[in-house]
Amino acid sequence: LIGAVEALFESRKSVWSISEELTLHCADWLKKPFLQLDVAHVFRSLIAWDAQACGLLKKMKNDGVLLSIRSRIDSFLRLDSILRQLAAGFYNEYHWRLLFAGLGRRLAPGQ
Repeated sequence: LIGAVEALFESRKSVWSISEELTLHCADWLKKPFLQLDVAHVFRSLIAWDAQACGLLKKMKNDGVLLSIRSRIDSFLRLDSILRQLAAGFYNEYHWRLLFAGLGRRLAPGQ
């Protein structure tokens, strides 16, 4: 019984560790200028966390935190094509102005 409880605590610790790393890294990635973003590294990290979450879901079926982690990872993975294009540096100031205008925002000087 003690072994099962310890295993459960270790699994929970892993879940919260993944959630914390995901939260911190996603916030950091979204703050960085796109040209400094290593998109390949971002998606390798996301895929690794998703694999860990899937493994834990086999032990902890329908765990709300794990399902939330997987949902957040899936949402970020859907940004793959646009992040790769933005990080490639093909866009100049004109393109950024159009993008901001489309979002109803104004591009500030030096932004």
